[in-house]
Amino acid sequence: MGREGIYEFLEPSAGIRKKITDDCDLQDLRMQSYREGAQTLRLSGARKVAAGKTTIEEVLRVTPTVEDF
Repeated sequence: MGREGIYEFLEPSAGIRKKITDDCDLQDLRMQSYREGAQTLRLSGARKVAAGKTTIEEVLRVTPTVEDF
C-alpha cells in the first residue's frame, strides 16, 4: 500500500472568525467548527478505512484521542 493522507481542515467562516480571539475558548471554537461541518482526523481516517485505503490500527496509531484535547 502507498501512503494516504488524512486531513482536518478548519474553514474560517464568519462564525469561526468571530470566535477567534486572544482569549478564545478552544472547546467552544472546536464545537462551532463541528456544527459547521468540520470533521475530526479520526472521522477522516474512518472514511479511508471504509474505502479500504488504510487500516483501523493505522488510523488509531496516528490520530489523537479525545483525552489529547
